[in-house]
Amino acid sequence: MLDASRFLFSVVALGIVALSNAACAPQVSVSDDGSPSTSAGTELVSTSSGGSTGSTSASTGGTGGGSPGECVPKDPPTEFVQPTCADLGGLTVAADSPAFVDDSGDGVLSPGEGATLSIALVETAGTGFSYYPGVVLESSNPDVTVSDGNWFYAIGACQVETMPTHIQVGANVAPGTVVQITARVGMISGPCPDTHAVTIPIVIQ
Repeated sequence: MLDASRFLFSVVALGIVALSNAACAPQVSVSDDGSPSTSAGTELVSTSSGGSTGSTSASTGGTGGGSPGECVPKDPPTEFVQPTCADLGGLTVAADSPAFVDDSGDGVLSPGEGATLSIALVETAGTGFSYYPGVVLESSNPDVTVSDGNWFYAIGACQVETMPTHIQVGANVAPGTVVQITARVGMISGPCPDTHAVTIPIVIQ
């Protein structure tokens, strides 16, 4: 269930793949050496810090039975315990090759333009998390802003929840500028600075 006062979310697959979105959305793949290639104008690739992977069908991540690496739902706890940042260890974020859609739809993110970037929150421990988990976004450039308050009401065991996040590029950002967008696992009562994160370099053109 999602927080109704926030965003509507969709589900994306996790991994180093190119995702489909709007007709003019740039698609990105990552080669074995980590270099990005794009079928449209905007370069976009992420690097990950820690964590494991998961999917909507609980095919990866977690422990507790099943095939190696398979996330298996566990029995829920019998009593509520106030969560801490350490309890976010079973969550990761995924943005290795997200669908990226700029507002004009031409596949190029330009000065003064906005864009939508899809970020997935992945539950890998099989326990779920029911205390407003989400993704905290930061930009390395103060003239490039990112949406905040990307919170879910909860995430189920072995599930993936995806949010469209908004990026706005200031009109004075020079073409050729590379902006680092960091997406980090969090919860509404944070901050939790040591959770899993991905960094997404975006080239303004």
